[in-house]
Amino acid sequence: MADSIVRAALLTGAAAWCVPLSAWPQTTESLSIAGVPPTTVQAGQTYTFAPSAVATGPMSPHFEIQNLPPWASFSWAGRITGTPEVTDEGTYPNIVISIVAGQVRASLPTFSISVQAANGVAAPATISWMPPVTNVDGSVLTDLAGYRIYVGRTPNQLVPILALDNAAVTSYLLEGLSTGLNYFAMTAMNSRGVESTLSAVVGVTLY
Repeated sequence: MADSIVRAALLTGAAAWCVPLSAWPQTTESLSIAGVPPTTVQAGQTYTFAPSAVATGPMSPHFEIQNLPPWASFSWAGRITGTPEVTDEGTYPNIVISIVAGQVRASLPTFSISVQAANGVAAPATISWMPPVTNVDGSVLTDLAGYRIYVGRTPNQLVPILALDNAAVTSYLLEGLSTGLNYFAMTAMNSRGVESTLSAVVGVTLY
């Protein structure tokens, strides 16, 4: 990953009192920054961290970050926050948060954030749908027999988890799914066992 630096907005006037640092009119700059950022987050969960910092001197201090993960944002108060998705799984290395005033800089130790696959069982989720009324050629569908429900952790890798042999059903309670971002789609089956193409794919974060 190429190095990148994000500079937070300058702290001036009353705005300096809105963050955990202080700036006093002295003749020399003195900066300190502290905090231990979390190094792991599960996909679908929110990551947040803000350091504590103290600045004394005549210059207005600001925060900077190097190698901000693309799924996160960095505020003028030095806070990282973001909710990675399943597609963001992996390790984001060489992150550095600094407080800067003029030519003086204080930084936290370099750290990494590892986005891990969500684990655990989510609460039950209800999926619902509208029954199809026509065939692909536009003719009226008269032999609808049931449905298949597909689920996956990515939108292009769905697997069938349930076959419903009842054309009158229009919703179903799914249990035992993993927490985090899940993708859902359906197909329809006719009485001859012919299966339709997949419906539109819908992504939902389960907790």
